[in-house]
Amino acid sequence: MRPLLHEIISPYQSTFVPGRWIAENSIMVHEVMDSLKKLKGRDGFVGLKLDMSKAYDRIEWCFLEKTMASFGFVSKFIQLVMKCISSVSFSILLNGGPLKQFPPGRGLRQGDPISPYLFILCNEVLSRLLLQKEAEGLISGFKVSRLSPSISHLMFANDLFICCKANRAEVGAVMDCVNLYSSWSGQRLNIQKSAYICSTNVPSNTQLDLAHYLGFRKLNKEDRFLGNPIIWSNSKVNDLKFIKEKVCSKIEGWRCKLLSQAGRSTLIRAVAQSSPIYSMATFLIPKTLCTEMDQAGWAKLQEV
Repeated sequence: MRPLLHEIISPYQSTFVPGRWIAENSIMVHEVMDSLKKLKGRDGFVGLKLDMSKAYDRIEWCFLEKTMASFGFVSKFIQLVMKCISSVSFSILLNGGPLKQFPPGRGLRQGDPISPYLFILCNEVLSRLLLQKEAEGLISGFKVSRLSPSISHLMFANDLFICCKANRAEVGAVMDCVNLYSSWSGQRLNIQKSAYICSTNVPSNTQLDLAHYLGFRKLNKEDRFLGNPIIWSNSKVNDLKFIKEKVCSKIEGWRCKLLSQAGRSTLIRAVAQSSPIYSMATFLIPKTLCTEMDQAGWAKLQEV
């Protein structure tokens, strides 16, 4: 299945497909956000950050089977896949003792090597629904420049960012796609974790109308997309301080007194240095933050 994904999955999905960079959509979202701040003119745009509740656990097996058939997989292969995902059974421990085993009726097991590929196959249905609406002129993708391609949505597994014009008609078309996909697949939109953000040229009364229609909160500085901040403040050090906190939390519990100098150095290289790699591949980390992380690692290395 893996070698075929690049021919089936649209380029708007950046994860689990060979040859695509994991941080690509994160960078593109920040380009869109930067352009939304500078947008002028009569046509305002809105960005929707959508979150699906327990996405893997809610996939309906009948929907997965029909999706694979629609993409052209032969029935024998489909049956093998369905046996892999439906042969599992669960048991609950109660007071230290296992209860009777029971089989599930839907969902994909997280940690199963085939589950990510099956999930993005299902997610591709939503992507094509949005592209169909865009082709019909019901959704307008956002352009960061005059010659750039339009961006209607960006996906990273179950994380979804959608752009359209800030009016009831286009936002309604987007939500129709999401609701239709949810009714087919068993997915459910998490209203509490979903948020919206409008370009600077959208009137405040229009923003209030869209917020009331969607039921979403407004995107804030605490929100993240793909593990990185989505809205920047005036202090990049404060925005990215979670990287330092993550590094410090990893090395804080080490009992370095029981390790040799070489052992401490190996731990710091293997564990502490791997934490900021993803963010560093996307953004330039301030020198102040790099110095603080170096000092934390050096202090642990020299601990007596």
